[in-house]
Amino acid sequence: MRDRYYEPTLVEQDLVQMADMGINMVSIQSPSVENCRNLLDFARRCAKHGIWINLYSGLASPLAFNDAGLDAVLPRVGSLLGCFFGDVAPTDFDEAKVLADNGLYPKVFHALLERGVALAPGAYEALFPSLAHSDEIIDETISIAVDAATAVVAGLA
Repeated sequence: MRDRYYEPTLVEQDLVQMADMGINMVSIQSPSVENCRNLLDFARRCAKHGIWINLYSGLASPLAFNDAGLDAVLPRVGSLLGCFFGDVAPTDFDEAKVLADNGLYPKVFHALLERGVALAPGAYEALFPSLAHSDEIIDETISIAVDAATAVVAGLA
């Protein structure tokens, strides 16, 4: 939804194709309202094609790192997640390697571990929340992630 990546013509083409395929819902993540001026345009385009939006925004999102100023993407397949620190999700191994090797994952891993949250120690490993993770635990983890990311960003300055 960020301005530099939002191209209305391409969005329209994608939504037409999705509607033709019978897809009736799209899930998106918006790091914060100030970074998604295009959200209203996107919502109108989705409505025009009968497509519902499942929106994660700000601290309610799994990408709370963005709220602390640390670009992060969590590519997902089913309930499995990856965690890469950059502004675009990798689409192949070479792109994943660049993001995994940028030095941010170990910093975030240790900042979270110091706060009691244990991620997989390797940037290539999958994350998988389970039904044992209640809404309260997830909310607490998101809050801790913002704190850890803020500390990492402060250490980079």
